[in-house]
Amino acid sequence: MSDQLPQKVIDQIRLTVRTAVKSAVKEVVDQLLNQNRYPDSIKDEDFLSAKQAALFLKIKLGTLYSKVEKCELPYYKVGKRKLLFSKDELFNSVIKIKEKGKSVIDHDINAIADEIKL
Repeated sequence: MSDQLPQKVIDQIRLTVRTAVKSAVKEVVDQLLNQNRYPDSIKDEDFLSAKQAALFLKIKLGTLYSKVEKCELPYYKVGKRKLLFSKDELFNSVIKIKEKGKSVIDHDINAIADEIKL
């Protein structure tokens, strides 16, 4: 008697595991995307200073300026040096970045599942 499962059973197990893993990862990603909330300290302001925007995005001030220089974040220039950031525009930028990341994650999950033949 053989100790191996029939191929049909193995294929069904792979499909079940793949579906469960994809579902679990999707749920976690969705939860992370839904955690977008404004910090209490800047709730009532329409525009943020660079320091406030860095706090809002949870990045260092230097990183914020680097992203501005690369045109990765929307901003408004007031006078010669001062930058202002719309809270709503930053929020929408974060959502777009996270959604783009989600599609990359979905692609990576499928690639890994194919690689390990789930």
